[in-house]
Formats: sequence, structure tokens, C-alpha cells
Amino acid sequence: MEDLTGTGKKINPRIIIGTSMMVLSTLIFFAIFGIPFLEISAAKKVTLTTICIVSMEILWWLGVLVLGKELWNKYKHHLNPKNWFRKKNLIDHDLSDHPPGS
Repeated sequence: MEDLTGTGKKINPRIIIGTSMMVLSTLIFFAIFGIPFLEISAAKKVTLTTICIVSMEILWWLGVLVLGKELWNKYKHHLNPKNWFRKKNLIDHDLSDHPPGS
């Protein structure tokens, strides 16, 4: 584990790899919107779009598997619209009420 934050905290390489996969998946998603503007045949555009969609999904779910259940649950919790306007201490309290695996 390396100190990449400059704060003396060690970052697990699993977190870097999993997060990188998810970020790359997001970049591929946004690249799909540029495919219609490429000067290639319609059949190649469809093929390229399909490849992008499949690779995007594979990368996303591999990233989720690498990050693990705890990090995925935390990420999923922050995506819940019910929690967007709640105070931070209430969200942390809710997470501590539910032990991992429940």
C-alpha cells in the first residue's frame, strides 16, 4: 500500500483499481454520445456502440467486485435520492445502525 494522499494514510491498491475501472466505464459511457458524429458507416457505428456498451458494463461490474461489498454499499447509499439533502451526521448514523451483511 502506498501513501498517495500525502497525509500518511495508506491507500489499498484494490480501491485504486476498482475506482479506475468505474471511472473508465463512465468515460466510455460519455464517449458513446460522440459515435454518431464519426465519419464511418452506420454498421460500424452500431458495432462500435455495442462494443462500448458491453465493455462499459463489464468494467463497471468488475470495479464493483474489486471494491467489495462495503464500499459498494456506501456508494449505493450516497446515490439514494432520499439521502441527498440529509445532514451528513444522519447519514453516518444510519450506516452505523446497519452492520455489514444485513
